[in-house]
Amino acid sequence: MSPKAVEQLKYQVKRLSAGDYTGLWLVAKRARELLPDASDDQIRSLSLSALSDLLRDGTIVVGDPTPGGGFKPWNLTLDQALQRISEEWDILGHAPTRGGEIADFTTPD
Repeated sequence: MSPKAVEQLKYQVKRLSAGDYTGLWLVAKRARELLPDASDDQIRSLSLSALSDLLRDGTIVVGDPTPGGGFKPWNLTLDQALQRISEEWDILGHAPTRGGEIADFTTPD
């Protein structure tokens, strides 16, 4: 995976997550826009690489929106969160395509 593509996707996810919630579906969509000819596995790898970096450095947090506009972060370690995303992506069988699939991201409070 191209380091340039990872950096471009990280930049986009940071922008999208600032003060709002960004679904995994939108991360995958932006990855596809960056690499339109990439395989599904490459899109997944690019998405997870960018998310791993952003989660590790605390730029974003992973969790689920709550009724009333709140956000509930997952109570998981970085490795556990990435494993959960990966496993749920496997179960889904394709890249997320709509809100509510697998995970959302936002900037920390």
